[in-house]
Amino acid sequence: MATTGRRVVRALLAAVPLVVLLAVVAPAPAGAATAPGAPAAGTASITGRTVTLSWAPPASDGGSPLTGYQVRPRWNGQGLTVRTYSSTATTQSIADLPADGDLTFEVAAVSAAGTSGWSAQSNKVGWTSTVAAAPTGLAISHTGSSTQVRVTFTPPVDTGGAPITGYRITPYVGGVAREAAVYGNFTTHLVSDLQAGQTYTFTVATQNKRGYGPETAPSPPIVADATPGLPGAPQIFTATAGDAKAYLTWSAPNDTGGVVLTGYDITPYLGDVAQPVQHLTGTATSGTATGLVNEKTYRFTVAARNSAGAGAPSPLSGSVTPISLWKPFATPEAFVQQQYADLLSRPPTGAELSSWSAKLRSDSISAGWLASSLRLSSDHVTHVSPVTRLYFAYYLRLPDPGGLKYWIGKKRSGRSLGDISNSFAASSEFTSRYGNMTNRAFVERIYTSVMERTADPAGVAYWTKQLDTRKKNRGQVMIGFSESPEYQRGNRSEVAICVLYALMLGKMPTNLEFNSLADAMDRGSLDDWDIAKRIYLLPAYADRVT
Repeated sequence: MATTGRRVVRALLAAVPLVVLLAVVAPAPAGAATAPGAPAAGTASITGRTVTLSWAPPASDGGSPLTGYQVRPRWNGQGLTVRTYSSTATTQSIADLPADGDLTFEVAAVSAAGTSGWSAQSNKVGWTSTVAAAPTGLAISHTGSSTQVRVTFTPPVDTGGAPITGYRITPYVGGVAREAAVYGNFTTHLVSDLQAGQTYTFTVATQNKRGYGPETAPSPPIVADATPGLPGAPQIFTATAGDAKAYLTWSAPNDTGGVVLTGYDITPYLGDVAQPVQHLTGTATSGTATGLVNEKTYRFTVAARNSAGAGAPSPLSGSVTPISLWKPFATPEAFVQQQYADLLSRPPTGAELSSWSAKLRSDSISAGWLASSLRLSSDHVTHVSPVTRLYFAYYLRLPDPGGLKYWIGKKRSGRSLGDISNSFAASSEFTSRYGNMTNRAFVERIYTSVMERTADPAGVAYWTKQLDTRKKNRGQVMIGFSESPEYQRGNRSEVAICVLYALMLGKMPTNLEFNSLADAMDRGSLDDWDIAKRIYLLPAYADRVT
């Protein structure tokens, strides 16, 4: 890589040779290994709820050593999840199987050359389900009502081999059982109609189709009379900037204090200084902090409220900087017109201008969303992105904005990608790098420089033959690489950054900026609209459009 300081081109076709991508399949060399034969039918035995399956290796390994086996259980003839073993052992213990039916097993052998067909089915084995074990983690808490408590627990690991269908909760007073209540398959239940001031303990039993299993040990005693406590702390999921506002989402606290929540409090922070609290009513776990100052950076906490008051606040959110949705333009219409001019080289239609402007004015989309949407347009798919990918593949560096915009314009005006590629191939930069190479050396260099991986022999042979027989020239070969699906996926972030900077700002980011942005996009923490929003905030952007 010449200038970027990072891998601009990915190792793209490691899984699929280019000859396959172009529907050209190279013949297998004579004497190549093949998939192994199928093993013989296995022999199954069962101990408790675990099956031991043994089988014999296949008569032929196909010329490649075995690396493991696959086992497919069948329950009453229905195929279950295949178990894969990276071992050549021919005996395996298999658990977590369904009860109350016939179990059989099929085995396939695996080698580097492939996987065999399935063996014949083993003999039948099976086992009968039983009642489930008792739940664990039984806990009782107040709800704020003097005649109601909350019972929570964890389902048993041992379900008896049959699905859990519900639970039975039994209250005790002084060791004497009161009327039990039957509930569905949930692990939190409210037990009502208790006697205020009375001390209770509780047990829980699990139900499956075999009936109820054993009860838990009695819970710690609890008096059916309590006042609510303060709720626990929520957790903020997202904080997103708007125009003089921020949109927040969060999780409800695990502990509501025993009563229903009545609302949430949002506290904005400028640095370490808390701003006025904003009170939201209801139990919705999303809300908007309003009255913020654009271009100032905020963080937020959220606290839940119930009838006893506000509970502990959440940890601080990430940083958010509200901005005008169409900064630095006076109106959303002017903003939309500039985006169409920059990204599509045309004015918006009346309907496009009206629709996008209304969405921006109503705060239903962000400014970056408009740029991202134009990046998905047929113009970019057909013209802009292919030219940018070709630029990367040829020159292995960030494009110069003027040159990139020139060739995008040529593609938009009807010039084919093949003609553009041939022009690139005739450039002094390209010929100085590849001009003196043989066709085979050229192809091998494309694999290592453009694809950044070791060349596969079949791919090298195919492309070299295409060049030697003059069925394709070097410009056409470069398109074969730059337009391959793997190359497109691997360089999505690089292409997006370069296109947005070139068309919106008229210059490229620095190498350091480029590396940081591309790494963040590869991790999924930034996308096209985030890049566009960053450009809108740059003083150079305001200087260019105002």
